[in-house]
Amino acid sequence: MSDLKKTPRLWSLLGALLVTASQACAGETAPGIDDLGKPFNEYTWVTAHNGYLDNMRTQLERGVRGFMLDLHPGNLSGEADVYLCHASEKGRCDVRNDKDFVGALNDVFLPFLRSNPEAVVTLLLENYVDRTRLQNALGRVPGLADWVFDPNPYAEDPTWPTLAQMIGSGRRLVILTDRHAGLYEIDGKPLHLLRDKHWENQNHWDLGVTILEHEWSCPSRWEQYDAQVWASGFGHWPRLFVMNQFHTWGATVDHAGALDNNLTWLERRVDNHCAVAMGKRTAPNFLAINFNRVGDALSYAAALTQGGFYFYEANQASPDQDTTCVIPAGRSQYLRLPARGCENDEARSMKLRGISAGTRVVVYDSPSGSATDDYAVIDIKRDIGLDEAVTVRTFERNEDNADFRLAYVRNNGLDGKISRIVIGTTPPDSDAVMLR
Repeated sequence: MSDLKKTPRLWSLLGALLVTASQACAGETAPGIDDLGKPFNEYTWVTAHNGYLDNMRTQLERGVRGFMLDLHPGNLSGEADVYLCHASEKGRCDVRNDKDFVGALNDVFLPFLRSNPEAVVTLLLENYVDRTRLQNALGRVPGLADWVFDPNPYAEDPTWPTLAQMIGSGRRLVILTDRHAGLYEIDGKPLHLLRDKHWENQNHWDLGVTILEHEWSCPSRWEQYDAQVWASGFGHWPRLFVMNQFHTWGATVDHAGALDNNLTWLERRVDNHCAVAMGKRTAPNFLAINFNRVGDALSYAAALTQGGFYFYEANQASPDQDTTCVIPAGRSQYLRLPARGCENDEARSMKLRGISAGTRVVVYDSPSGSATDDYAVIDIKRDIGLDEAVTVRTFERNEDNADFRLAYVRNNGLDGKISRIVIGTTPPDSDAVMLR
């Protein structure tokens, strides 16, 4: 047993050098997402509902990559600009206080894309201005046509271009709109706005008229969910999925952090309610929330995209109790709890999605990672797909199956007492290590 004890302690020393943060690190397109080789429709992006209500640059730096923006005319007579605000269909924005669309493009989105060469940003427009006014606004953003995504070069491909292809093309701003979609000519160059209901599925936007009501079912905003894009020439491409997860009225930061943006409710919505409505579990491409500075959406988006370690408050990964946290896959982690949304002394089981063979997870009772108290070592034996869910039902047993090998060192119990999590790789000689 001494060899088994030494290895996790060595990882602890190395792992102390790791830094975790919510912002994207070098090589990442968003926090926790560094694989650029997947088609665009296989990524999940945290998306800001009414994104203009908070500092948009700060949200971009936080890792938000989708913005729902309402476009309205200004409230001055003859005002030709396009403004960002929340108003009724015939309403107008207050030009004294509300942000203008041209300024947001010139001063926020394009500068961010220039300074973050691996970022791809999507704007989802709810548009209440006419085509002429919109054309005028777009025409006052120098070079915009060179940034906006054009699907036509990829029409013969079986699916969406990869993120790397989009990055390589320089066209890293995807724009979908509910009105006045189509081809615009800006400075002699084509610019494409995609019609939202032709390119995406979207659930109805409201979780309840007030925060006291919770409508978790996932009906389509447009009567039905379709598998393929409707746009001519692209009917073989899969649709994007926008999952709205917010209360329209009365929501607060505290409410969003505890409920709408909480991992337990996000996961239940994807795995249960929306899966039933859509006929299968479908990871959203755009996870639309309010108050994205709180909650678990960023880590969940990374886990949906590249895999993750999901920890549960109950044994058997039971959905009847909370999902305590998810740790995105893809890098070594050394966490002294509470950290990364994981609470101390809660986890009793784990679910694995999108985890590579040769990954090792060690969970400790001791906050310092001491091997004198309970701990368990889980070695992943095969590649586990994103669409799979392999369950570690308890940490208090020795188990060896086709998916993983679990070795448990007992003192006085581990389930519900985990205080440290280390994620790394399985040492080459681990099969020779035996418990005594």
